[in-house]
Amino acid sequence: MSETIEAAIMTGAMAAAITLLTSILTLIVNARIEIKKRNIEIQQKYYETKRENLNGTYQKLLSIVNYYPNVSPNDILKSIEYPPNYSMESFDAIITILGYQIEVEMIILKLVINIMIFVRMIK
Repeated sequence: MSETIEAAIMTGAMAAAITLLTSILTLIVNARIEIKKRNIEIQQKYYETKRENLNGTYQKLLSIVNYYPNVSPNDILKSIEYPPNYSMESFDAIITILGYQIEVEMIILKLVINIMIFVRMIK
């Protein structure tokens, strides 16, 4: 009979230990998930801020271009890193092309953010 009691006590102790370990592991996993979520949110805010600043920069560039109609588009495009190519197009066409480039860069930026999130989720 004492063996039965000992076996019952051992089984109960093992069940309690397993329950405790499961609870601890669940807390650790949930904590890691929350940390990853926070890091992703921080990165998203960073890229959103960067995107807003980039939009502001392009808007300022376009307004500067509009303030100086005596300056040719070639003069302005010399200071842009990846200027649009054109030949004998009107000034408005250049502004439109710059707008398209902004949209393309936004799409690329969103794609890069999604890839980074996906890679972090895999890790």
